[in-house]
Amino acid sequence: MLHKNALKAYTTVEQDCRVEGADRHQLVEILFTELLGSLDRALLAIKTGDRVVRSRAQTKALTIIVALASSLDFERGEPVATTLAKIYEWARRELIAANKDKPVERLTEIRRCMADIADAWSMIGKKSTKAFVDFLPIIDQASAMSAMQRRISVSRSTGLSLFAAISSRRAHS
Repeated sequence: MLHKNALKAYTTVEQDCRVEGADRHQLVEILFTELLGSLDRALLAIKTGDRVVRSRAQTKALTIIVALASSLDFERGEPVATTLAKIYEWARRELIAANKDKPVERLTEIRRCMADIADAWSMIGKKSTKAFVDFLPIIDQASAMSAMQRRISVSRSTGLSLFAAISSRRAHS
């Protein structure tokens, strides 16, 4: 029992340190990391039949999706912000629906979509780090997100699929 408490305390301190020293871009990266981890825990809990862990993981994932949606900057990030808001709303609805029907399929699709967005966001951060200027990343982020937006396709059967997130940008990095 003492070991579990110590591990939990260490994890909390480590997370606090990451958040405390992070800029806005890194904070969003942390949210995506936590979101993907929560979705993974929920999927594992479904397979093991652990309803408590599943509930906690899905609740945390839902909270993070709401936080990501509320962090969108519609003034500087149009039309990408609107597209991301729609994606986050879709993910929120699917996450809630996963409690009733097709949980593995729904959570897997949400995770796939969020992982693609997280990868694109991470690539934007790497590109902006090379710029050495704080305000240039906003322009770089908008252009990279616009490229990603062109690869988004809405499908009636699955809700949403995100295709090959910025693979061409990886070749040029």
